[in-house]
Amino acid sequence: MRRNTLVALVAVLAIASVGVVAAQGTQPAADQFEPNDDFENATQVDRGTYDNLSIHEEDDTDYYAVEASQGDDLNVSAQFDHGDADVDLRLYAPNQTQVGSSASVTDDEVINHTANTDGTYYVQVRSFLSGSASYDMSVRPVPSSSGPLGLPVGALPVLFAALIAFGVARRLR
Repeated sequence: MRRNTLVALVAVLAIASVGVVAAQGTQPAADQFEPNDDFENATQVDRGTYDNLSIHEEDDTDYYAVEASQGDDLNVSAQFDHGDADVDLRLYAPNQTQVGSSASVTDDEVINHTANTDGTYYVQVRSFLSGSASYDMSVRPVPSSSGPLGLPVGALPVLFAALIAFGVARRLR
């Protein structure tokens, strides 16, 4: 009787452990920038898009370093599947004080920041609470709402129409 109970207990534990492993799913592999888990090991990146990055362990945090001059407008974004994990962004100034963050419940996070000093700014990508996830990251200048000649988008055709109308009105005099 004891032996049967022991065998049954071992069987239940084995089935339960298989269920836990299956429920956890597969974690993405470490990306090409690892180890970049703190300020000192931050991966230097230029403005651009970086695909197939990962929070590959529940406690993984990725740091990236980007150079900026005073007055530069930075746009940092991360795109990911919120169903895998809730990825959040933080931006740190050269003195490592936080100057921006994004922690929404959507599939992307975005930080826009104007650099107030020259130096290396740090982007931190981490999973909120827990979970592993793949993500894509972009570091760009802040999108401008102005068109050619510094005019608002759509203003150039209006300007040309006004100049033409002015020219026609002068000829009619």
